Amino acid sequence: METVSALGTGKVYAIIMAVSYNIVPKYACLYLWCGIVFANYTMNQLKSLYGEPRPYWVSDQIEANHCGTGFGNPSGHMLNNCFFWVTAYLHFFNGRRSNQQDERSLSRSPLFKFIILISMGAFLALMALSRVYLGAHTLNEVLHGTLIGSTMAIIGH
Repeated sequence: METVSALGTGKVYAIIMAVSYNIVPKYACLYLWCGIVFANYTMNQLKSLYGEPRPYWVSDQIEANHCGTGFGNPSGHMLNNCFFWVTAYLHFFNGRRSNQQDERSLSRSPLFKFIILISMGAFLALMALSRVYLGAHTLNEVLHGTLIGSTMAIIGH
């Protein structure tokens, strides 16, 4: 669970952002970078607004693997991961088609889209469970982060 949780950290996102600069068109990369910055800004504002304590602040029985000093609601891991992965999915699979050859490619296959969607959902579900399992967040905080991140990605698309 610690490995899954570690995949949502800032270091991993720095690598993803550097790689995305070379893979996706520059306008999409700029949108993704600005979107992540806006998602983080929104997350920090909401954490200040809600002021909900982390689970290990409330109960001595819960031991967290990493002690955060900020409030817990919404989960930053889930907000950022949902925003990034939903945005990436929508960009690659629901964007405009440029030509007929692109329509016949594997990436436009409904089965391929379905497999990617299930894989993305499984990863995000594991990320959510890892955050609760490790004592960093409650289920409520994880659900808030998931809903806010996904909503921001869908509206932005």
